[in-house]
Amino acid sequence: MTSKDSSDHLALVEKIEAIANDAQNGTLPNDKSIRRRLGQAGLKLSLAMEAPHDTTYRIGNTPLQLALAYVGNEKGIFKFLSEHDDTPLTNEMLARETKIDPALMKRLLRYYQSLGMVSQFGDDSYGPSNITKNLTSQIGSAGLNFFFRAACQPYIAAPQFLREIGYTNVLDPNFCAWNIAYRTEEPAYKWLQSHPELGGIVADFMAVQRDGLPNFLDVFAFDKELTKATSDSTPLFVDVGGGARVYYLRNILHNYNDDDCRRILEGIKLSMTQDSMILVDEMVLPESHAPARASQMDMCMFTCLAAKERSEREWQELLGEAGFRILKNCKYSDEFQEAVLVVIPK
Repeated sequence: MTSKDSSDHLALVEKIEAIANDAQNGTLPNDKSIRRRLGQAGLKLSLAMEAPHDTTYRIGNTPLQLALAYVGNEKGIFKFLSEHDDTPLTNEMLARETKIDPALMKRLLRYYQSLGMVSQFGDDSYGPSNITKNLTSQIGSAGLNFFFRAACQPYIAAPQFLREIGYTNVLDPNFCAWNIAYRTEEPAYKWLQSHPELGGIVADFMAVQRDGLPNFLDVFAFDKELTKATSDSTPLFVDVGGGARVYYLRNILHNYNDDDCRRILEGIKLSMTQDSMILVDEMVLPESHAPARASQMDMCMFTCLAAKERSEREWQELLGEAGFRILKNCKYSDEFQEAVLVVIPK
């Protein structure tokens, strides 16, 4: 490497650091696509720079990151910091407010600032970062509860589950990593009915996980597509019913294996007219370079429900076996690879 190369790389480092400071100061562009590309580029660069120790400690300490973020949320550390955005707080002030031993609070804050969960201005001066505020948002709070209290246990049980099924792609709703984690023979949703506290945590996260994200109406011409061949008495848009113009399935089929999906689709088909259609609002995974959030969701469905997200090819096969074909694929989210599939009988 020449001195010019080193100089160019140092200039790039300074530019990246400036962008990071802009992010902390709230002066980045509002364009979500630009922000997303900046974040992805930064992550790719960070991963490309990793040495073996970096990779080992990053992956190995992931459970600790979730656990201590949960503690910060549960004890109100992040909330108190976010409420005092303009006033730096000391270790003693945070310890008194949250009823945490000051010595322990200092250790927690040391950890949080090292991962950007809080900002540190001096030896004993703390404030919120954008991550602090994210973790106190509705999605942040509900998400920490969901992943720590509900999903983490099946994730940890996944290696044992995979060994027991011989590393096959078996999707049995009566036996998946969830069953091992919670020592039950019941499918997850049935088990949650008799465990209302955990069921409430799951429901709370499901209710807010889509807040602020794109939806199918951003790309689907509702009025144009759904008013064809209808009369004043035609049921226009229903989740489940009979004789409607449109049947809308939003994140329903990803909860089930192929056999159960076929039964659901065949049942709907019996009530459809020749002008009816189904809107299948789901992830449509690419065959290569799937984004992290989409692939993470697929593994979540696998470990917790013995279900899956599907690629376009898998959707074509599943729908074809149930007597349907895809008329149109309207993608509306790159982050989750979500799309509305306009589906009609063959």
